[in-house]
Amino acid sequence: MATSPTTTALKCQRKQVIDLKCTVQHYAWGKVGGTSKVAQLSGSAPIDPSQPYAELWMGTHSKSPSIAVIDGQDKLLADVLASSDAMRGNLADTSGNLPFLFKVLSINKTLSIQAHPNKVHAEELHARDPEHYPDDNHKPELAVALTDFVGLCGFRPLAEIAAFFSQYPPLQSMLGKEATQPLHLAAATPDTPQTECSLTLKAAFTRLMRLEPSEFLSHYNEIKLAIETKDRSKRSLAETYFLQLASEHPDDIGCFCVFFMNIVELKKGEALLLGPNIPHAYISGDCIECMACSDNVVRAGCTPKFKDVDTLVEMLDYSQASAEQQKFAPVKSLLDDRIQLFQPSFKDFAVASIEISDSQPLQLPALPSASILLCVDATPGTQLVNGSDQVRSLVSGTTLLVGADATPTITSSNGALLFRAYAQ
Repeated sequence: MATSPTTTALKCQRKQVIDLKCTVQHYAWGKVGGTSKVAQLSGSAPIDPSQPYAELWMGTHSKSPSIAVIDGQDKLLADVLASSDAMRGNLADTSGNLPFLFKVLSINKTLSIQAHPNKVHAEELHARDPEHYPDDNHKPELAVALTDFVGLCGFRPLAEIAAFFSQYPPLQSMLGKEATQPLHLAAATPDTPQTECSLTLKAAFTRLMRLEPSEFLSHYNEIKLAIETKDRSKRSLAETYFLQLASEHPDDIGCFCVFFMNIVELKKGEALLLGPNIPHAYISGDCIECMACSDNVVRAGCTPKFKDVDTLVEMLDYSQASAEQQKFAPVKSLLDDRIQLFQPSFKDFAVASIEISDSQPLQLPALPSASILLCVDATPGTQLVNGSDQVRSLVSGTTLLVGADATPTITSSNGALLFRAYAQ
């Protein structure tokens, strides 16, 4: 017999913390088999050693919704939240859809050169081309490194881009003087207005991305050969990653983006925040990712998928900053300094990193709406305790829905690392 919404709501009120089953995306760029954090955290058994495990999705997005397990019964997470005001809390969407999408990514091969539209533009793209832009929502996103992580993010300062033009005559030649000379001039003039800097950069980058293979392949091969003949120890970071992109995406115009965009290297626990229209491409590593609930991506290179070059070059934010300025720092929770809060200006999402390295219990702060808790690492005996009637062992990959206002306690004798996604 089917469980009624009222019965589900009563069970939710009693439990407050509910197990989730989450789904894996096997995109070709993912790490393969057991090397993938996604595979390790997904609960997939057995792990296929030949299968890429690219993304673990946690949330209510219609493409790959999570399942809540209540007394052995599987229910869509959105249905559970819709049926229980107490679990849902102050979420505006009473149909149970979360405003955020929580993920783990494991990257073995560089993703596409891409950006995400703002809310208004997302609505326009969805109305115009719903096949390629399935959502009418924006998609700002936060990435927190779980391992050493590398990505392209935002445009470099003009002086760095101009230096690459000078260092590589083929790059300057294929773009032409009309695109490169104004950039050189703007880079050499300290008081050039930011608006003018952005316009000269837009002209050069647009010229690059619109080149046909017949216009750039000979220059691509010339630059590639010049870098390959260099001693490895003398190659710059951009040269190293140009070769990596060239090996993963041969003869692709996107390889040249290493000369325009920052190469950002993150250590475990460091983060990137990608707002609307910021160009980026993840290169390697594993990360926690959280975003507004959307799957809209505008792509223009390093991908076999649909490319929308004209849309991308018109929408991009052409402001320039250093690689270090792309990083997004957390703040310590005032309630417990073992909790680090990544709180962007967007209200759709925030992420708490919870790292326990002592034996002191940690009480999760109450939140006014439902959240998702993921255990990334836990030593044996780690538990989540919610009142006297709910004790749950935590192991790597445990994923839980935590109801609004719930304050469960985590105990661990030798350490645990968890992440919690929530709406602000």
